[in-house]
Amino acid sequence: MTYQAKRLSKLSKEVQKSISGLSETIRKEGGFRAGDIARLASQCDAQMQRLREHTVKLYDQVTTESYHLDPVIDELQAKMKEIKMLPLSVILSGFPRMIRDICAQQGKEST
Repeated sequence: MTYQAKRLSKLSKEVQKSISGLSETIRKEGGFRAGDIARLASQCDAQMQRLREHTVKLYDQVTTESYHLDPVIDELQAKMKEIKMLPLSVILSGFPRMIRDICAQQGKEST
């Protein structure tokens, strides 16, 4: 998805540059030709089409990932509610052993 977002950003900059070029060409007095304007307009149109396509792809990816993440988030929320209901002593009861094991792994003494 990061690739799609970067590609979308790059395409939007290209479109903006083309539109600026088209505007500049139109503003010049006597220095523009119909062919130049038609070419720039065609470039803008093609870039806008690519921008639309990449936007749709990015939207589809975000929607798909969101669809897959929703059940995981719901499960995490349910588990957190269960943990909140436990007495703190149950949660902390494993700490002394865990501390001893970590101390043993680190080669230190536990008190």
